[in-house]
Amino acid sequence: MGHGDLNYKQFKPMNRLPTTFAATGQLDKMKQFVKNFATSSASEVSSTTHVLAWIDSSFSMESISKEAIDELKELAEVAEDKNKIALIDLFRLLILKDAQADYILQAHWDLIEVCVIGYLSC
Repeated sequence: MGHGDLNYKQFKPMNRLPTTFAATGQLDKMKQFVKNFATSSASEVSSTTHVLAWIDSSFSMESISKEAIDELKELAEVAEDKNKIALIDLFRLLILKDAQADYILQAHWDLIEVCVIGYLSC
């Protein structure tokens, strides 16, 4: 209630630009993080072949195969903490493309409902 009465000597915002849903500022860092997690978690999921091939070839959101999306879904299910956040962030970028969004929402709604909405609610 008393925020209007406070006097500030200096204003230092942490983020100078607004963050948008389509922001891709840390794409290279995300690529390396997801690659490291996929490599280290290969024994916990059925396969990481397609996702690693996609990361090494282009890491383009338009060129990801359905098989790689399936593997990313499995990785998101076993991931925890920072790894889960990185994979959820990757799915955020994939959802921006029509073909990938259609496939993810139809084939992997449980991922969105449980791993994304449920995890963020906690």
